[in-house]
Amino acid sequence: MSFLGQRSSRKLFIAAVSALTILIAGCGSSSTGDSSSNASSSGSGAGGAQVSAAKADMAAYAGKASAFPVGTPLTKRVPAGSTLAYLQCAAPTCALAGKAVAGAAQALGLNYHPVQSGSSSTDVTAAMNSIIALNPKIVIIPGLNPGPFCTQLKQLTSMGVGVGTFGVVGAQACGVEASMNGETSQKLGGRLMADWVVANKGAEAKVALYVSPELSFSANVQTGFTTQMKELCASCSVRIVKIPLASYASTAPSMMVSDLQRNADTNTMVFDNQEGAIGLPSALRTAGLSDRVKEIGWGPEPANLSDIKSGQITAGVGVDVPTMIWMAVDAAIRIATGQPLAGEETQGVPPTQVLQQSDITFDPTNGFAPYPDFAQRFIKLWGAP
Repeated sequence: MSFLGQRSSRKLFIAAVSALTILIAGCGSSSTGDSSSNASSSGSGAGGAQVSAAKADMAAYAGKASAFPVGTPLTKRVPAGSTLAYLQCAAPTCALAGKAVAGAAQALGLNYHPVQSGSSSTDVTAAMNSIIALNPKIVIIPGLNPGPFCTQLKQLTSMGVGVGTFGVVGAQACGVEASMNGETSQKLGGRLMADWVVANKGAEAKVALYVSPELSFSANVQTGFTTQMKELCASCSVRIVKIPLASYASTAPSMMVSDLQRNADTNTMVFDNQEGAIGLPSALRTAGLSDRVKEIGWGPEPANLSDIKSGQITAGVGVDVPTMIWMAVDAAIRIATGQPLAGEETQGVPPTQVLQQSDITFDPTNGFAPYPDFAQRFIKLWGAP
């Protein structure tokens, strides 16, 4: 595929598209603050922390990425020359993700038709109406709030169009069956971070969970984390601390350091979106806090992966974004041709891994891509030349 042909192009694509979930911005508070809670389950093991259970739950995602998500070949393909429409939002990362969708369309012999959209709800709705007018066989939607165009999504699915989404929260309520990296995947990320905390800190865990409520996936990651912490540790404390999205790459690290200074017993930092931790290592060093805390976050970007590799950040839960995008295309084809979703498509969970320093054996500037042959794997399943 042309978008993977040159190393520099592939590197730019993966690094940029790894931030795609940031586009899923809903309405929420941008103020700082915190709330505290203690886990309430009975627990077991030393100090009430279920360390063995945490390690067992995390095992399938530790040391290597979870299995490639699809292994069932297509029994029927969408006719060559059919239209695959892509809702291309206004953000640059949508255009980069579109290159991945275009590569899949090319492999399938489909006519790739990106439909540009502005940033307002009115613009997105108009773009969706334009997509419906194309009479497509396949429609792919990136990480946008589906509320403004839920009616159009339901119309497309009622027409028998295969609709696939990635990073969209609430797609299933709009009739979309093929929702990749939606609620289930996001809650899994939170759950795995809780597993890691208990496995590493046991009942001594004193957690600050830094969240950005403006991001619509934040609530799912938070729910996955806090639910699992309550299940695994009766004595662990979890504080919820809001970090405004606008503070990323600017004041967020100093805000976190100030929070740690006010809460001297905190020994673990958890991030609903690890991008918020970019710049944190230097802030911790300056404050003399580097040795006091361990850190883990969902969706590490190349800068975070570099910090993990150098030992400046402890861990992250990586999601394979390139594979995720082609999963959405594969799932949409299966829906359009009356075939059941395959493998992890039924849950919408892309390859995922708990990443620690020893796991970063790849160039972190390329992003987390545990299956660099993902395109060839899908092409084989599709019976494409």
